[in-house]
Amino acid sequence: MISIYKKSQGNNDAKFNQIAETLPNSWLDITNADSNDFREVLKLCPNLVLEDIDDVLDESEIPRIEKHDDTIVVILRVPERLVGDKNIFTKTFTIIISPQYFISISPIDTELKKSVFKSNQIYTSQRAKLLISFLSVISEDYIFNIRDYTKKFRQQKLSLESVSAKDVGKLIEVEEVLTEYKSILIPLKSICEKINSGSYIQIHEEDMDLLDDMKNNIDQATVSCGSILEGIKSLRDSYQIVFTNALTKKINLLTALTLIITIPNVITSFYGMNVPLPMQYHPYMSLIILGISLLAISIFIIFVIRRIIG
Repeated sequence: MISIYKKSQGNNDAKFNQIAETLPNSWLDITNADSNDFREVLKLCPNLVLEDIDDVLDESEIPRIEKHDDTIVVILRVPERLVGDKNIFTKTFTIIISPQYFISISPIDTELKKSVFKSNQIYTSQRAKLLISFLSVISEDYIFNIRDYTKKFRQQKLSLESVSAKDVGKLIEVEEVLTEYKSILIPLKSICEKINSGSYIQIHEEDMDLLDDMKNNIDQATVSCGSILEGIKSLRDSYQIVFTNALTKKINLLTALTLIITIPNVITSFYGMNVPLPMQYHPYMSLIILGISLLAISIFIIFVIRRIIG
């Protein structure tokens, strides 16, 4: 679905207005994009060919920035709040900047557009500012999600003694998400550096300061991801020790129960043999055998409690 927006500084527009036709200095937002939408993009960007934008719907595409004559293609990845299919926790989001148009392409409907709408001092003719605004929103989303996963990780550290298989599953999910985030934050910083160099698009000095702050935030987020991943590795090792100890106790308990059951079987089997045995004609022999069995079992249970289970 293609939505077209226009916000003109000359008209003192207070908000992004949705229009029906494509005009110069307008913003085309393509959500739930498919290959059919590429035809419209190629009409507006004659410097591009299908191979230049064929990767924008690829779920595993790495963030990067490319320049094709006077048209810029920025392929990004945005975090998803819900876990996606095939262990994909981010989705592609592409921005194309031509001399007359700003185009955003997403295979899903994201909340990025709503965040950019809140920017009062940005107009659709200011394509560099729009690009930086999207980069800022995306980097803030990553930072917010990383903080959220950091809280979950710290909560799991507190529940180490009562760890369950479900806790391990959650920990693995956090590790997978942060690993993917870290692999995206590094090229995202590279994109900010290339934009800041001015070789791709002309930017103002205040935008350079914003990009510098963004790079610092991305650096901090990358370090946080690495720190949490190291902590997860340590916590996973602790989980393994807890599970190993619990398994050892259960095996010891089962072994002890097996031996407890074996003791009376040995005694009764011995006196069940068809050979002469001591006191076999004693009138209370069955009670004596039962007493001996109970005494042996009691002694063994005390030993198990003190030495094996305890």
